[in-house]
Amino acid sequence: MNGPCRTYASALLLAVCTFSQTAVADGFHYNNILIGDRAAGMGGSYTAISDDPSGLYYNPAGVVYATGSNLNGSMNAVHHTFIRYKDVLGGEDYTRSSKVLTPNFFGFTQPFGGGTLGFSYAVTDAILEDQNQNFRNLVIGTDVVDQYVINSNDQDTSYNLGPSYAYKISDSLSVGATLYLFYRHRKYIFNQQLYLGDGSVFWSNQYLEGTESGVTPILGLMWSPMDKMSVGVSVRKTQLFYADFRNQETTSTYDSAAHIVIPAPVIGTGDYKRDMPWQINTSVAYFLTERWLLSGEIDYFSAVEDRRWITNTSFGLEWYATSKWAVRTGLYSNLANTKEVQSNKSGQAEHVDLYGFSFSVTHFTRNNACTAGFNSSFGSGEAQILGGTEIQDVESTSLTVFLSTTYTY
Repeated sequence: MNGPCRTYASALLLAVCTFSQTAVADGFHYNNILIGDRAAGMGGSYTAISDDPSGLYYNPAGVVYATGSNLNGSMNAVHHTFIRYKDVLGGEDYTRSSKVLTPNFFGFTQPFGGGTLGFSYAVTDAILEDQNQNFRNLVIGTDVVDQYVINSNDQDTSYNLGPSYAYKISDSLSVGATLYLFYRHRKYIFNQQLYLGDGSVFWSNQYLEGTESGVTPILGLMWSPMDKMSVGVSVRKTQLFYADFRNQETTSTYDSAAHIVIPAPVIGTGDYKRDMPWQINTSVAYFLTERWLLSGEIDYFSAVEDRRWITNTSFGLEWYATSKWAVRTGLYSNLANTKEVQSNKSGQAEHVDLYGFSFSVTHFTRNNACTAGFNSSFGSGEAQILGGTEIQDVESTSLTVFLSTTYTY
């Protein structure tokens, strides 16, 4: 195998393998999956409302204003994401696609001890990528690559599960708290084969599996300064207590002289516990009429490690067409927590600001409510997924379709 091809192949495999480390459930954004049927229809602008079981996630103080006991027993969501990195290799695009069906939320509330007791389960992030991409006839510099094959499978999901309690201090003021157990599991396989023009072949396989666990306490406050207005505030921060990641990498080479080299796999372990940001949600809701409700929200996330501080905004509108039908819609942002990509620098994380739209329809019966809806986001930005200072343009879209039922008794 000649020197230049060996050098290029090694560099390419290393660069793509380095990129693969960042291709996780979207750690570059904080607002990836909207929780709860009513809240998701209103773009997540829900901290000043929160009067059903999904309020246990947004602002537990709001559930004291729920009518009777509520059970949100079945919110299922199909979450699809698609990311395109333009002109990555030989003028061809690199794409990532994920589609996963997840039980997005479950919760119930029950009057108890002068307040309201609740319990909920929420999936805040989920990805299931199954990639198969084939690049052919690449010419980069003086190197010729007949074929470059990438196969990968990535499963990454974050769960929250725990109790809540809310108490009404007065007719206009309430407080509440939720204590979630946080658990994340990731399983990742990345396989790549590189066929060079001189008959040489490079192969690399990476396997990673890891878990994280901790707690996410949420403190909430709800205040109604007037009959038609409410103000909600909630504060949270995830604290990780345990982390365990195991990684195994194997590479092999084969040249035209039938020399095969398969070294022993490189095995690594890690227990680094990430520092998670403070999140402060502030929201105002106003009843324009008995049938129209408008809400707006600002969500602040603090800077942490190599992530910058950001504020996401959302606006929601609810309209009761009749006593049996409600329509909801919303606008929201999902800004990148990374810095903007700069020229003449290397090793930078991608930066893509996302903006979304949501819509849902709910039908009410005497004790039940059934909701169907969707939310979609899109955006463009820049990335640097191969070594060096080259910058790629990125386009990202997501679509979540959900169906939910709520029972009041």
